[in-house]
Amino acid sequence: MSDFLEIINDFLGINDVQFVVLLTALAFVVTWPVGRFVARRYPFETLEISGEGIGSYCNVVGILYAIVMGYVLVNVYESYSAADLAVETESALLIDILRDAEGLPVKDGIALRLATLRYIESVTQKEWAHMVKYDNAHPETFDRFSDLYHIVRSIKCETDEQRIFMSEILSRLNDLSTTRHERLVASGSRVPNMLWGMLIIVGLVTLNLCFFFPVENPRLRVYLLCCTAAVMTFTTMLIYVMDRPYSGTIGIRPDSIVGIIDTLKAKGIESMFKHNALDPADLKDIESFKNLMQSIAPGAPNHGNRPRMIPPPLPK
Repeated sequence: MSDFLEIINDFLGINDVQFVVLLTALAFVVTWPVGRFVARRYPFETLEISGEGIGSYCNVVGILYAIVMGYVLVNVYESYSAADLAVETESALLIDILRDAEGLPVKDGIALRLATLRYIESVTQKEWAHMVKYDNAHPETFDRFSDLYHIVRSIKCETDEQRIFMSEILSRLNDLSTTRHERLVASGSRVPNMLWGMLIIVGLVTLNLCFFFPVENPRLRVYLLCCTAAVMTFTTMLIYVMDRPYSGTIGIRPDSIVGIIDTLKAKGIESMFKHNALDPADLKDIESFKNLMQSIAPGAPNHGNRPRMIPPPLPK
């Protein structure tokens, strides 16, 4: 259902906030003539006799609708929060790897930091847009992530201190793999169509019963019906917006990951190696590190609503 609404949103060429406002206003406007017709067809005097029975039915169905709506809203919000937490955790783990690389042999530490920066660049500049569009990992970013393991595996530690740092880095890499997987899974997570169907059907039944709720003033009755339809539509569309954690106006951005580069640029590259004894060969690697970091754009592009597409096959 979220994908269907997103297709309509893209067809209209408006952002998701405008889409929500449009559908909410449309629900209000459409309900107005329908409410007036029902108010004339079933005036207050007709409904007053069975008002108690209608009220009881409205209470039962309204409670059922509130339970379904509350469950879906909580589920969507928890998924959105988990997606946001995955990005923040991934950023923290990358910072730990960059920092702990200082405890490795200088050349190996520089190589690991270079590979980490290349991974950050690929995540923010390539994988984020790919993830929003296809709901899966970018092949190049996956290779960049694999490079981190290859580099760590090739490092030969000479002291106990280096082995301690090596153990911490390997632990962080394993945690990074888990967090990265959680981020990718969250990008394709959607409210099941069965829940969407239940939400819409129960909502329509609830609104239908509201048409026959006895209110003496016909204009007030129609106005209350329009407000009810608008609120129900707005709440349903809020679920749609939050059901796509990395897309749209309130979509999660890789700001915390990009912030790593901004922090390094602000402090200067030399600050990362001030505790290492460097030789001329290391200085050349540090220059490559500096050039790579300067080449990374200050932020990832803003990826809004995108059509659902079949992902391309991964290279063999």
